[in-house]
Amino acid sequence: MALTLNPLMGNLSSTYAVKAGPNVALCSSFDFNFYSYESGVMVGAEVWRVRKGDVGWVRRMIRPEWVEDDGGPGDEEVEGVLKARVDQKGRVGLVWEGRFKEVLFSLGARLDLKRREQVFRGLGCEVAYSS
Repeated sequence: MALTLNPLMGNLSSTYAVKAGPNVALCSSFDFNFYSYESGVMVGAEVWRVRKGDVGWVRRMIRPEWVEDDGGPGDEEVEGVLKARVDQKGRVGLVWEGRFKEVLFSLGARLDLKRREQVFRGLGCEVAYSS
């Protein structure tokens, strides 16, 4: 949880995030300006796609006493993350971040549910190589 106050600009901002499950995180954000009485509320979520790896044989070779902990968090590898957010004005953001071998990619879209004539507000793609 974070609370930020900027008295010079009259801004108050609070955020809260919680890990709701082994592969899910939820968050919320609230902004308020004392001078203009503008406020904003946003909620978001992240869902991780994980792949179980078989690294138990490595543990048995290096440290035999680690055999009883054969299902720990070190056995999981994150394959991708789906991020979504929505605010009080009906704007929705979706991002998929993933990896294929050494290539990292992000695909995202911004939607405005209140504008029926033009729902899609933006579309993006980012590709990066990591060695």
